[in-house]
Amino acid sequence: MAKSKFAITPNEWLFVAVMTVLAIAFNNKPFLVLLNQVNPILGFLIYYVIVYASLALMSYLGLVVFGVKVKHPVQVLGTGLVLFAFFLIFNWTNPFVQYATTGHFEGVSNVFVNNSEDGLMWWFYCLLIHPDSTFKIYLVWFLTFPVTVFLATLIAMFLIHRKPSIS
Repeated sequence: MAKSKFAITPNEWLFVAVMTVLAIAFNNKPFLVLLNQVNPILGFLIYYVIVYASLALMSYLGLVVFGVKVKHPVQVLGTGLVLFAFFLIFNWTNPFVQYATTGHFEGVSNVFVNNSEDGLMWWFYCLLIHPDSTFKIYLVWFLTFPVTVFLATLIAMFLIHRKPSIS
């Protein structure tokens, strides 16, 4: 039997699994409540310790994206700085967004909440499942985080490591 050019390697399955576990670990209610109780500096430090540790773990496990194998911890820091700059530009989750869109700092702007990856997926699943009970809220959570991260990462492995052709 011929091997499919879309076969997923064990390392790619491991990457999908690690990403799914990270989605669950860092998007659950106790963690978010804890994060909500810290000041911006400590929250920032926690965020980047998690990013650094996640990138270091993935490198240690041999999970490589774009052919870059991290050989030194400083490379993880460099990758983290690129992520910092990228999300500084495009994440739009800061108080100025609230001020610019509503004229004040109270309440929550649609841009602040929905114009992000997690905000978009939460909104989408809420269109399908009205979160009017605790069960439905956690169903939307389950679809938004573990399921979508799993599927997005799995599809990414196909797209990154394969060259699909249209005949």
